[in-house]
Amino acid sequence: MHIYRVRGPLAVLLAGMLAAGCGAGEEIASESFATGDQKASVGLMPCELLSPEEVASVLPAAGAGTTTQSGGSLIEGVDAYQCSYLNATADLLTVILNVAADDQRFDQIAPGSELREERQPVQIGEGGWMSVAPGEVKITAIQNRTVIDIDLMTSDAADRTAQLILLTESVAAKLE
Repeated sequence: MHIYRVRGPLAVLLAGMLAAGCGAGEEIASESFATGDQKASVGLMPCELLSPEEVASVLPAAGAGTTTQSGGSLIEGVDAYQCSYLNATADLLTVILNVAADDQRFDQIAPGSELREERQPVQIGEGGWMSVAPGEVKITAIQNRTVIDIDLMTSDAADRTAQLILLTESVAAKLE
């Protein structure tokens, strides 16, 4: 009997694609919403933030990105955006942006400033952290009331930290 294990983010990616009814590379229509007199982000297309060359620098042979979230979230006044890239060996690059409409809502989503043993500071945007584990590198950065989370899951992820930092800097620069 064969037992197959599906990685958590891969399962989320597949579930998102099925729920949205879209195929690889298709964009879900961007949403925006108003909260009082504050307006959340408008028209952000998460899969357009990185060029195919930038994606290939950390995930060779990746397919076109798939938007699995574009717009509102569970927190009023915060829009969430997610683009996931997958290659034939099920390695995964995920770019997640949580955009707050105002400072009060940003305080609800801002990552803590404490550094844990597994996280190290990185100079990206207004501040960031990176954690490296076998098979996975996660970077969190802040830019203009936006929390950027980039996660690379591949057997040699730790060897690609420099490229992943550059990729995260590119996303942060586009949000200035």
